[in-house]
Amino acid sequence: GGIAGVASAAASAARAAYSSVAGQDSGTDSKDTDWQPKTAQEFVDAVKPHAEKAAAELGVSAKALIAQAALETGWGKHLPRHADGSVSFNLFGIKAVGSVPQLSQTTTEYVDGQPQQRVESFRAFGSISDAFNGYVKLLKNNPRYADALRAGSDIKHFARSLQKAGYATDPAYADKLIRVANSSLMDGGSATTTA
Repeated sequence: GGIAGVASAAASAARAAYSSVAGQDSGTDSKDTDWQPKTAQEFVDAVKPHAEKAAAELGVSAKALIAQAALETGWGKHLPRHADGSVSFNLFGIKAVGSVPQLSQTTTEYVDGQPQQRVESFRAFGSISDAFNGYVKLLKNNPRYADALRAGSDIKHFARSLQKAGYATDPAYADKLIRVANSSLMDGGSATTTA
């Protein structure tokens, strides 16, 4: 209903507002702005060490974080790109406000359960590690995600708590995240499959 749509919009606004203060760290991973994984396995291999570090800091499952990044980017095939074609490394769909590095991108938002195409401003990160660091800061510093951070290794709890907190407007977001986390692609199977 309308209240859910308003709650999701408010959550998106809170996510965007927080992103204006989430800093970037230099990180130690590749800053190849042409990065585009050719397979799901290549994507998993690239993000896994960063996901493991972030998951340890958040106290949640690394697989849940990899799955969320995979869901948000189609296994790295749909990373937001700047006008010049360079990658923004925004692996988690974090929106931007203010003077932080950002780019505009068409996205699907759900209002009252109905999908709508909108142009939104998204954070631009300099590397994979920057993206994970920004995501950690977002979750740790926003009280609405406290329940998700209590999930531990329970991916279903984590996904459903993110959904309840309004992380995304897609009403099927939690189910999609759980499905990706439990897919064979997360365990090295069918790495050439696109999602």
